[in-house]
Amino acid sequence: MIDHVAYVEQPLPRERALTDETREVLVAWDDGPPVIIDESDDRLESAGRALECGYAGTSHKNCKGVFKGVINACLIEKRRRETDRDYVLSGEDLTTIGPVELLHDLAVMGTLGMDHIERNGHHYYRGLSFLPADLQELLLEAHGDLYGRHEEGFATLDVEDGRMRFDSVIDAPFGRDFDLDPARFTPLEEWEPESMYA
Repeated sequence: MIDHVAYVEQPLPRERALTDETREVLVAWDDGPPVIIDESDDRLESAGRALECGYAGTSHKNCKGVFKGVINACLIEKRRRETDRDYVLSGEDLTTIGPVELLHDLAVMGTLGMDHIERNGHHYYRGLSFLPADLQELLLEAHGDLYGRHEEGFATLDVEDGRMRFDSVIDAPFGRDFDLDPARFTPLEEWEPESMYA
């Protein structure tokens, strides 16, 4: 059964994850699955300390810092080349959606060479149906490999057999191949969350 586990993510609370006691257990555990940190990756040196403690890697999220992700990817690749151990740099998001944030996130993941990304934020929304129709059309035109049209007409991620294509994101500056005028949206200081429930 354990052969089907790709990795175990952050099994311990932050205050225990990188202690010397945890290091003793993980370093001695020869036949366990790869274990990575996630929430404990809160400093520049966290991934290095995790590898010292016997972890197999960490996760990348843009909210942790793009350059921090690049540093972690380089560190993990260096370790891969120096040893015969399997290392993991996972990628994930929770509610990263279009029209901008998802594209930026995928651009970084693709640049880091990640091909297995936990992407579930789009399941919480009806695609891009919350966006104006003209903006949905713009995304379909600019990123037609990533987005498709839902049977009900709105733009949504084109996921087939659990996979997405996003070559257009990798090829575009900062992942976005269209102009977006932020002035068309309600400024944050004028936005009232209560209006969502009216």
